Amino acid sequence: MAKPMTQDVRPSAEDADKHLAFAEAALAPAGHEVTDPVLRDLLERKARGEISAEEALAAARAHIQN
Repeated sequence: MAKPMTQDVRPSAEDADKHLAFAEAALAPAGHEVTDPVLRDLLERKARGEISAEEALAAARAHIQN
């Protein structure tokens, strides 16, 4: 089984902004953007290193399925 990636140090505000910009740029060519406020918050929290990718995905799934 693959070992989950962990991040010991939170990214700087500048790096978090770069992560968000990259995610937005990856979605844009297909005409997509994250407009749901809950999902947007999760994306921003993940970019700032406040939650793991696994936590963000679990919360996003719970939000969408309810």
